[in-house]
Amino acid sequence: MEANMRPRPAIVTIQARVAERYGMTRAQLLHESRVPEVSHPRQLAMYLSRRLTPLSLPEIGRRFGGKHHTTVMHAVAKVRVRIVAERATRRPISRVVGRLEQ
Repeated sequence: MEANMRPRPAIVTIQARVAERYGMTRAQLLHESRVPEVSHPRQLAMYLSRRLTPLSLPEIGRRFGGKHHTTVMHAVAKVRVRIVAERATRRPISRVVGRLEQ
């Protein structure tokens, strides 16, 4: 492996780090809940999974409890909009990515 190439995190690791950041368990993150306290972190984990892994949208959806690939597409789009619009969204992403790179 080249010196500048870092290993890619596994989705389970991304899920665990996002859940930890938001004070929940990985099981809670993967729960079907639609309340923002759960759905926003789950969307962030889907976004990071798309950004940091080579997996397809359908495979990411499967790893999030059998979600449809369009659900993953929607999550990625929502997080991108929030990153541009809200500084409060950029900070947690930076922190989680930093933890994944350790």
